[in-house]
Amino acid sequence: MARLFNCGIEFIIEMSTSDKDEYVDKKSLAKVGVFGLLFLVIINLIFYNKKHISTSPDAVHFTQSAWIYFNNIRSYYYLKSVDSASGFEIYKHRKFTASLGEKDLNIRLIVSLREQMAFLYPEFPQINQKLESAQILTSRDTIQLFPADAFEMKENFIRLLPAVEGGESLQLFLNGQVYTNSIYANKKARKYLAQMIYDYLKLTSGR
Repeated sequence: MARLFNCGIEFIIEMSTSDKDEYVDKKSLAKVGVFGLLFLVIINLIFYNKKHISTSPDAVHFTQSAWIYFNNIRSYYYLKSVDSASGFEIYKHRKFTASLGEKDLNIRLIVSLREQMAFLYPEFPQINQKLESAQILTSRDTIQLFPADAFEMKENFIRLLPAVEGGESLQLFLNGQVYTNSIYANKKARKYLAQMIYDYLKLTSGR
């Protein structure tokens, strides 16, 4: 996949940088742009196949090929920052973040390149007391978000995914009290949260 991607990029660079001193053919540049866009769409369709994602809840490591795919294709949908203390790369889904309600939890994708590990972890709201527990209640399940380690968190998001896609009512409890009865009520927020979970599962699927 990496070789195919690099060949496509090299072709684009070669076409766009050749004959700098000559007249720029706008039609040729347009063709190059279309080719580049088509290339990315085809790669995305080939490798981002949700039906073929099979991942263990306790597998949080990723392969080099999975990282190359995420970093070159899927990361387009994310805003990236780097935590200077830990060296972790932190990704926030652009459209998911933009669609959040006032009491919705933003979710971060945290990547450790040194350890080749990735985690999903929520941003908890500021409350007037120390956070001791956080759960999301679906119609059939109670999903523990805090306290929970990074390995448990993956299993929890796998369990949350069907409720998100199924449009179930979701309640957020903090310290045993209802914080909101309608977390992720916005359909777009659910859509992009599901997309983010799939991105994470693809990254850590070992393929």
